[in-house]
Amino acid sequence: SFEPSISISPTPPEPSSKPSIPPSSRPSRDCPIVLDECFNGGMWSIYTCECLCVSPYCPNVVSGFCTDTSCPANYHETLFDDQPAPWFEAGSSCMANKELPSSVDAIYRSKEDCCASEYPDNSGGCVARPAGVAQLSFNGKLKMVGVTCPNRGSERAASAGTLAKSILSVLCNQVSGLTCSEGDKIVVTKFCGVVYTIEAEHSSRRRRLTSVDDLEDDIVEFVFLSLGSDRDELEGIASLLSTYLQGSTLTSFLSAVVADILDSNPTPSLQSLTALSYTAVNVFIIGLGLYYPAWGYLETCLSDGNQESYMNRDHGSWLYESLDSCCQRYYGWDVVGCRLRNAEATLISGTVLSSVDPTDALFFPDWEKTDTCINDGTAPPYMKKQYDLWMYESLADCCKAYYGWKDGFVTCMSGKSSQGGNAPSRSPITESWYVDWQNFVCVESCEGNSPCGGVHEEWDTLHESKSQCCKVHLWWKEDCMRL
Repeated sequence: SFEPSISISPTPPEPSSKPSIPPSSRPSRDCPIVLDECFNGGMWSIYTCECLCVSPYCPNVVSGFCTDTSCPANYHETLFDDQPAPWFEAGSSCMANKELPSSVDAIYRSKEDCCASEYPDNSGGCVARPAGVAQLSFNGKLKMVGVTCPNRGSERAASAGTLAKSILSVLCNQVSGLTCSEGDKIVVTKFCGVVYTIEAEHSSRRRRLTSVDDLEDDIVEFVFLSLGSDRDELEGIASLLSTYLQGSTLTSFLSAVVADILDSNPTPSLQSLTALSYTAVNVFIIGLGLYYPAWGYLETCLSDGNQESYMNRDHGSWLYESLDSCCQRYYGWDVVGCRLRNAEATLISGTVLSSVDPTDALFFPDWEKTDTCINDGTAPPYMKKQYDLWMYESLADCCKAYYGWKDGFVTCMSGKSSQGGNAPSRSPITESWYVDWQNFVCVESCEGNSPCGGVHEEWDTLHESKSQCCKVHLWWKEDCMRL
């Protein structure tokens, strides 16, 4: 069991005086003998003056090299208890963690040492890139019975912190087979209708809670987050949680969370809590590396560390820190679709939330099929790209814009197909110039005589003016503006 500490009002981050690698509780020593090579992926420790070996090896009692396979009990489980976390190769870079994935066959004292050994042709890029660490996001909801939401923001935040602490405590202590690791956390994302980021974090020392302040007043939305470099291990954790949060063990979980809350001297609003119910939402596993275009595999950007080597060599040009910036760069004609396909690719269970697609509930003219306004999320990419010009929040506004005559409006509002309206002959978007690659000329997205070249296709790159189109794509044609 553990007692998390709670911080309700986060303070601005201050520069840390701590080194990037956690210090060891043991001071370094003047070793009488220093081995330059430990063999079989082991590394020399300046703290214990011995080789630290990766499974299945341990030090030979005579040579000290990592050559023996008959190891003391718990040798590998306790190897780094009083040592800094070792570095190892993970997803096109190197990362540090005391819990080694089973695939690790070599460890190092620093990221620089790891990169120099694992990526000798591009060690600088390796040092600059984040490792291919993945994060499990296990999302759920709790419905509270007997709770009246507090009016004061400070009491709401404190209550959300208590909930986060109790959920994490029960999961880490009661889920059979689950061993919470450093950095695993519960984040309460909504409480009493207010959006929060309040987290309880597992660590070997204390648990930390931080918060950021905003109606289903009785709903608590939360997510269990766990980091790892082995996707199979994260999927295993997701399976453990899914199995635990159903049937008799779910009943036990809910009762234990209520008991833990009431035993923790909660805020007045939580003192009246009598019961909880649980709803599973969804589970994702995403990479925490840089985003790259997954050409030839998926029409989206991924961050799983599996980008091509040429992207790693020039990561400043190819890789991006956020999904949106990568989607804008490589799938600019369908940014929303890029985001959706990323969510679908990383989804383990449940459904993709509509919040991933801001256009999901907007109405648009469906000229090809129903010839009326619909909001089923199937709008073509060019509409989603500039949904503020093409799409509307209400059926009435959409029908008025595209089926404005009397009979057309009435039919559109009824949701029934009719002759309706024809697709416009001119695109309403401001970026309406594109390249006709058959004739190597810049044309406007409209039907009719020149400069119209027909309504653009989904894959065409659009520009605000003919001059911009010529400058970007046909700069070598001196007569581009005259054609």
